[in-house]
Amino acid sequence: MNYENIKIKIEKDDALPDNPASNLIVKLDALEKDVAFLVKLGQLQDIKLKEAQDEVKKAHEKICELDKIVLKISQQNVRDASRGKYQIYVTNMAPGTTTLELTDHFNKYGKVVEAVILRQNLRSQCGYVEFESTEAVNVILDSGLSHYVKGRNLIVKKSLGPRVPVYEDKENFYSHDRKPLKSYQNKRYFPY
Repeated sequence: MNYENIKIKIEKDDALPDNPASNLIVKLDALEKDVAFLVKLGQLQDIKLKEAQDEVKKAHEKICELDKIVLKISQQNVRDASRGKYQIYVTNMAPGTTTLELTDHFNKYGKVVEAVILRQNLRSQCGYVEFESTEAVNVILDSGLSHYVKGRNLIVKKSLGPRVPVYEDKENFYSHDRKPLKSYQNKRYFPY
């Protein structure tokens, strides 16, 4: 094994973008062992040794970047699954209330990640405010304080989070042999 083979190995690994971080760590360890073995044999000169070490460092940096990406994706999946824990539902907002005004008001209680205004009526609006921690949500809900933005008293409730769809094709509880009829299925018998 010589320096050129090590360089070819690293270039082949770079060509595979979908390598998981764990496989790259194993390959990096193997490359470091190969470099150490070649140094013991005296086959590498000082210049080639530095180049090989630079290649190993580059591979290590790529592994670190992949680890960060994997960590972000896993944190995002966990955050999406428990999104309702970090949110509050805000209603009775004055018309023309902006997300910036909501974030400024609720930043007193904890760091606001996102504020969304859903409905813009002539009379009132509603929306969601997402926090970085559940402690901020608990402080707002447990304190019982009035929240005034643009002269309106905001009604603050706990967010329910994402809902699980309920299907109508469930088995009838009382008679297991028939499914419950839907309204359009009765139209041919009861056309009125």
